[in-house]
Amino acid sequence: MQEQPNHPEQPERPTPDETTAAKPKDKRTRLIVFVVVLIALINLAVGVFYYVFFTANQFEGESPRRFVIHEGQPFASVVDSLHAQGIIPNRFYFTVAAKITGAARDVQAGRYAIPNGLSYFELLDFFVEGKAERQIEVALYGGISVNGAAARVAAKLDIEKETFLALANDPTFLRSIGFEGNSIEGWLLPDFYRFYAEARASDVIEAMYANFRRFYDDTLQRRTLDIGMTERQIVTLASIVQGESRDSAEMRVIAGVYHNRLEKGMKLQACPTIQYLKGGTYDRLLYRDFEIESPYNTYKYFGLPPGPINNPGKNALMAALYPKKHDYLYFVATPEGKNDFSATLSEHNRKAKKYHRWLDALERKRRESSQ
Repeated sequence: MQEQPNHPEQPERPTPDETTAAKPKDKRTRLIVFVVVLIALINLAVGVFYYVFFTANQFEGESPRRFVIHEGQPFASVVDSLHAQGIIPNRFYFTVAAKITGAARDVQAGRYAIPNGLSYFELLDFFVEGKAERQIEVALYGGISVNGAAARVAAKLDIEKETFLALANDPTFLRSIGFEGNSIEGWLLPDFYRFYAEARASDVIEAMYANFRRFYDDTLQRRTLDIGMTERQIVTLASIVQGESRDSAEMRVIAGVYHNRLEKGMKLQACPTIQYLKGGTYDRLLYRDFEIESPYNTYKYFGLPPGPINNPGKNALMAALYPKKHDYLYFVATPEGKNDFSATLSEHNRKAKKYHRWLDALERKRRESSQ
C-alpha cells in the first residue's frame, strides 16, 4: 500500500461572511482611536494655548511697574523693553498674541503703571485701551524769553514760576545738565513738549536743553567753526534775528545784514536789544531808549551783546548759521509787517522817514479814536 505524502496543514480560511464582518470592525476601531487621539491633541493644544496666553505672568520687584511707550516707538522695541524689564517672560509668545488680536498697531503711547499678574492678552488690552498716565503739552514759540517760558510751564504743570526761574539762572544746576553759563536764556529750544503732571522744574529745563543739543548737532557745530563764530555768538545773533521777524525766508536776509555789519565793524543797531532792555515790551521806541546804559545796547556798543535776548527757534538759528549773501547793511519795517532792505544809508533814511510818517499817522488816529 503506497504511503501518501505529508502535507502541512492548511489554515482554515474564513468564510466570505466572516471576512466581510471583520473589516468594518477594524475600521471602527481605527476611527475611534483616531478620534480619541485627535481629541487628546486638541485638548493638549487648547491647554498649552491657555497656559501660554491666558495665565498670569509674574514679575519680580515692586508692583505696579512704571513702563513708558514713546510716541512712534516700534512695537518690536516695546516688546524688547517689556522683556528686558522682566514684565513678560517671552518675547515670541507676546508677539504672537499681538498678531492674533491685531493689537500691535493699536498700542497707545504713554506711561503705564502695570500691575503684576497680567496675561499676555490682558497686558495687550491694557496698552490698547490706553490706561496710561496722560502727558501735558507745553508749547514754546520762537522768541519766548526764559521768563515767558517759566510762566507757560507754571500755567500747565504743578511748577512754581519762581522755582523754574531760579533753576534757569543757577550756574550749579545748569552745570549738572551739561550747560556752562549763568543763564539758560537762548538754549530752551522752542518746540512742542509733553510732560507728566508731576514733572519737576529741573526735568523740564533739562528736556528743553537736551532738545537744543539734539538739534545743534555736529554738522551745525562744524558750520559754527567754519564761519569763525562760537555757539554763544550764533545763539545770540539768532535771538536778535528772531526778534526782528517771524518770517523764515526773511530771517536769512536779516541775518545777512548783521553778518555784513559785523564784518565791516559797524554797530548792529538792533532794536530788539533795546526792547529787551525795556523788559521785552514792543512799544514804539523813543530817542531816550537808545541811550540806556548796558552792554546789550547795540546802538552804543559794537559787536554782539553778551548773550541771547530770547530763546530763538530753529529757523532763526539756521538763518544765523546760513545767512543770505547780499550787500544790504540796513533795513526798516514796513506797514505790511515785513522789512525793506537797503545797501546805502541815504536809501535807508528815505525809507525810514516814510515808515515813521506812517507810524505818526497811526498814532494820531489812535489818539483821536480814544477821545
